[in-house]
Amino acid sequence: MNWIARRLNPVTRRRLRRFRQIKRAWWSFLILLVAYAISLGSELICNDVPLYARYEGQSFFPLLRYYPETTFTGSGKQTRPDYKDIEASQAFRRNPKNFMVFPLIPYGPHETLDTSDVEVANEVVGVFE
Repeated sequence: MNWIARRLNPVTRRRLRRFRQIKRAWWSFLILLVAYAISLGSELICNDVPLYARYEGQSFFPLLRYYPETTFTGSGKQTRPDYKDIEASQAFRRNPKNFMVFPLIPYGPHETLDTSDVEVANEVVGVFE
């Protein structure tokens, strides 16, 4: 940072020094910077597309490259594949060397919950009783 500071206007250098002295502002800036860096890699944390897939002896990286559905199913469809359906299919499970590595949270923005999967209590309990 020293070489950058030498090229800056003296007024700007003084303002940056003052900003760094305000600890709450400096730590808030660093936290915001870390949160922004994490958000850049958010698809590595939460996505319905696998990071890596091994299918019939070939390696695939669906997060980095588009593969049509026909690559995995042979259906002739050039559409976006549903990797969870492919992983659950009988053709995929036939070979024990086939596998997919999903992110920590394997759900995408276009997925919804099935209403039968949601548990609802039979009795409602009030907080202010």
